[in-house]
Amino acid sequence: MIKLNRYQVKILKELFSTKNRKLEMFTLFKRMKLSFSEITKSLHYLHEMNLIIKEDLSVMLSDEGIKYIVSNKKYLIQSADFEWKQVPESFRQAQILPSSFYIPDLTIIDRTLRKTVVQ
Repeated sequence: MIKLNRYQVKILKELFSTKNRKLEMFTLFKRMKLSFSEITKSLHYLHEMNLIIKEDLSVMLSDEGIKYIVSNKKYLIQSADFEWKQVPESFRQAQILPSSFYIPDLTIIDRTLRKTVVQ
């Protein structure tokens, strides 16, 4: 498997999501919101690995690049997109039943509201 950094993966995802797997370099630069040097390094590396094809002022995903994305889809797309959806174990608690009563913490409630609740 080819080792790619997060910028290179981001570029491949962007090219893969376009209609004809092709973008102009300026459009890619604007969409990526990365530094120019980082984009040029990443594009050069992806071109060396035959994952993209450089044509004049545009970049196109090669057949090899499409095969790479499809074969590593779980690693490239799902892990990055679903990583933030995982709830840390320290935040998990017992499930609250709909029939249970909510008891507010009086130290958090506003002072004026607290006076009406406590009385």
